[in-house]
Amino acid sequence: MKRLFFVILCYFFFTATSFDNTNVVDCKYAMALFDSTVKNFKTFEGRFTHSYSSPDGKTMTVEEGNVFLKKGGKIKFVYSKPEGKIAVSNGKIAYLYLKEDNCAYKIRIPSGKKTPVLAKIIMGKTTPSREFFCAFARRENETLFLELGLKEKDLSLRRLEMGIDEKSGFFSSISYVDQYDQKIILNFFDGKSNTDIPDLFFEFSLPEGAKLLDSPEEFIDELNF
Repeated sequence: MKRLFFVILCYFFFTATSFDNTNVVDCKYAMALFDSTVKNFKTFEGRFTHSYSSPDGKTMTVEEGNVFLKKGGKIKFVYSKPEGKIAVSNGKIAYLYLKEDNCAYKIRIPSGKKTPVLAKIIMGKTTPSREFFCAFARRENETLFLELGLKEKDLSLRRLEMGIDEKSGFFSSISYVDQYDQKIILNFFDGKSNTDIPDLFFEFSLPEGAKLLDSPEEFIDELNF
């Protein structure tokens, strides 16, 4: 009995001292920051890691490289791991090139209500607070983390968390669980905001001898985010 009491006492002492409610952030402030981050975004270039793990958590794949983003849905991921992989979008058409297969997948980005919500945010076509609600927000150093819920149910975007670097005024991470119960995590770092990136940089040129496939399903499965 004394031993049980000691264990309980230790438990409450630990939880009372380890939980710091000063890290908790008001959701109203967090969503306002989310909205302003998207509104003020122009360009970003830096490094990224892209990881996804299997539903049982036993298998994880990590990819990395350089990322370039520009308002209007212009995106370019140049992978160093796997070497030669490129994902690029000019805001209307996206391509995924796999060097090992020497083939590129092409997809026309859906418009209107069919546009994925994360794509709409990058394209600057929506205000985050119209799409999401804040379930919880916390601050760790200079990063604000928001646990978000969608106002309209979407099984391909669950347990969504956004990290915003308050110093740089840009996202530091995006994580969610997709329709296959895989956890997807994108981290951005070593970046610069509002640099001059020409639109031509986001156009895709098919490498010589490469095969072009127009298959949205294969594109989504290969890109995995």
